[in-house]
Amino acid sequence: MVRPAALCRASASNNSSQGRSQGGRGGRRKARLPGLFEVVSVAPPKHNSLGVHELPPNTHNGDLIHVQGEDYVVSSVVLRYKLVGGRYQRDHNRLEVQQMGRFFTLQYLEQQFHTSHGGDGKGGDGKGGEDRLH
Repeated sequence: MVRPAALCRASASNNSSQGRSQGGRGGRRKARLPGLFEVVSVAPPKHNSLGVHELPPNTHNGDLIHVQGEDYVVSSVVLRYKLVGGRYQRDHNRLEVQQMGRFFTLQYLEQQFHTSHGGDGKGGDGKGGEDRLH
């Protein structure tokens, strides 16, 4: 469980497009360089792209970032590579994020679930699998 005090704060720069060319696909930039990330909100019902933003290159799981006027918690970092000329090159960087309120609500619900089931992590009635059929 990530504690609020352990969250790092990073802010997305709005002028990250200065000095960089636009990608060839409909004007969308690819986040290839270290520090450039496509930020994607993974809240259901669908994944929303929040755009490509310049963030610290060491941004990782559990970090708190500020994008488009809202705070998000990084759920996962995806670095995609492709094989070019016998070497792997970074092709795309993506941050999967959740809004802060949703993140802490899910943490609270997970904690309540584990305390109501005896904390053994096996689910059921907390007896550790005694109700299996033989």
